[in-house]
Amino acid sequence: MKKIKITISSIFLFFFIFSGSVYAEKYEMRGAWITTVYNKDWPSKSSYGNVTKQKQEFINILDELKSLGINTVVVQVRTAGDALYKSNINPWSRVLTGTQGKDPGYDPLKFMIEETHKRGMEFHAWFNPYRVTTSGTNLQALDVKHPARQNPDWIIYNNGAMYYDPSNPDVKNHIVDTIKEVVKNYDVDAIHFDDYFYPEKYPLSSGEGKDGNEANARRNHVNEMVRSVYNAIKSINSSVEFGISPSGVWKNKSSDITGSDTRGNESYYSVYADTRTWIRNGWIDYVVPQIYWEIGNSAADYKTLVKWWNNEVDGTKTKLYIGQGIYKDIVRNEIYDQIKLNDQYENIKGSIYYTTSDILENQVVKDAMKLLYKPGWKYSDNRWYLLDEIGIKKTGWQKVNNVWYYLDSSGAMKTGWQKINNVWYYLDSSGAMKTGWQKINNVWYYLDSSGAMKTGWQKINNVWYYLDNSGAMKTGWQKINNMWYYLDSSGAMKTGWQNINNVWYYLDNSGAMKTGWQKINNVWYYLDSSGAMKTGWQKINNVWYYLDSSGAMKTGWQKINNVWYYLDSSGAMKTGWLKLDDKIYYLKLNGAMVTGKVYIDGKDYSFAANGELII
Repeated sequence: MKKIKITISSIFLFFFIFSGSVYAEKYEMRGAWITTVYNKDWPSKSSYGNVTKQKQEFINILDELKSLGINTVVVQVRTAGDALYKSNINPWSRVLTGTQGKDPGYDPLKFMIEETHKRGMEFHAWFNPYRVTTSGTNLQALDVKHPARQNPDWIIYNNGAMYYDPSNPDVKNHIVDTIKEVVKNYDVDAIHFDDYFYPEKYPLSSGEGKDGNEANARRNHVNEMVRSVYNAIKSINSSVEFGISPSGVWKNKSSDITGSDTRGNESYYSVYADTRTWIRNGWIDYVVPQIYWEIGNSAADYKTLVKWWNNEVDGTKTKLYIGQGIYKDIVRNEIYDQIKLNDQYENIKGSIYYTTSDILENQVVKDAMKLLYKPGWKYSDNRWYLLDEIGIKKTGWQKVNNVWYYLDSSGAMKTGWQKINNVWYYLDSSGAMKTGWQKINNVWYYLDSSGAMKTGWQKINNVWYYLDNSGAMKTGWQKINNMWYYLDSSGAMKTGWQNINNVWYYLDNSGAMKTGWQKINNVWYYLDSSGAMKTGWQKINNVWYYLDSSGAMKTGWQKINNVWYYLDSSGAMKTGWLKLDDKIYYLKLNGAMVTGKVYIDGKDYSFAANGELII
């Protein structure tokens, strides 16, 4: 980060956690470092002693950052072994009141977290673990309760400033306890360390080299602290993440063949930060290398470094965000191009900008962010995501331009058939939810106005249709609950008389196919077990009936093929002697009426031409 007057060389390490307070998953990190040391970003010195003003300043920052698409603030809550929160371990920070140890009259961290979460943004608590002063070596100038003043043996000195000694076991415990206090008492989303570890270029003992025993021991001391902090966080709340923001160059290729092809300051040697070990051992959830140079820089080319870091995290669980050095004019003017370059790398999951003031006070950066962070659809990893104004992935049902879409718990837009809360929906290749009749793979389905796939009997526009358990519209004969129904080629259920394949069937008002004797419009018809309407002579339950060509059952005298038959009121064909209106007739066993002289049961009888017995 920017080298601020006095003695700040680079800053920050960012750590991100996504706790239950944040409502959905980020598509990408869009972070801003809010620097409190020297009252750089917040709070202003003019707000000392004015709680209302300090709060309003922070609210204004949040609102403006959110309007630009920022979804995460990384707020410096420990600048010099102090605290911007109520602590039983460390004194109140002087940046709040102008006096170290003085109670500001409220709990800034609690307030900041609440306001950040109200806006759906994440809050990462940023700590400088070792720094005691930015300048000055007088312990008595510290607050009387400052751990450094109470434990002078914890202190090392370098370039006119004081630091906690990373090799001191009590210091390691102190740092772990400091972090545990915050994770236990505050709803932070992440713990974040910057790039300060050992004082930069802290001298080695005479005869010791940068890869010697003493240098390796220093790196081990830092590693032990990092590992212990990670374990402490996870033991309290596994959802709180831990991230670090080291300098942009781990090692140059000239020092290590696996290093970057650069000639920059190497954090591995200058501050004894072995970031590779942290990543490979899974001690950090994310890493934010401070790649604060421009594309094409002769010593540290931005493009070279983002590619190197992309490869460095590959295959690990550590997420990669890029620290963007917009405090530099040359970087600020190409920030749009830098972010577009980041987008080309699979493992780069976003950016954090240094500093907040350099965002809010520069129109070039604002304009770039407005272009880069537009809400709406975003395509990545062969999936579509719908992002809100700060890049949070939308999930569940979302209505966009009067069209409904469904996004799963990861935010990915779904297509095709989707079972949601035990209801099936169909989303076309564009993700749009379909309603009404839909032909899918040559099968018709019906989806109601809510998009739900219907099954069973459905009355649509006063027409009944049947959709099986898979939702498929049925046609033709269908046996449903032991009843036969006929649905035409459009799927419409038929009723009444239907001629199907030259056979007549009768379907009642419910659509059910009828069988057996059926009285329809005061006429009796007979439909066999297949539902087919019968015509002509039919023997039913050992009784003969005659049904004309229309299927109507006949009664009374009927001349059939020039032969007279008599069918009673039930339609049954009569045989033998028949008395009608005091007239006597005789019908053969086949039902045919006799005429003329006939020998019956051993006697001769005469019948007139009309079949009447002549007595």
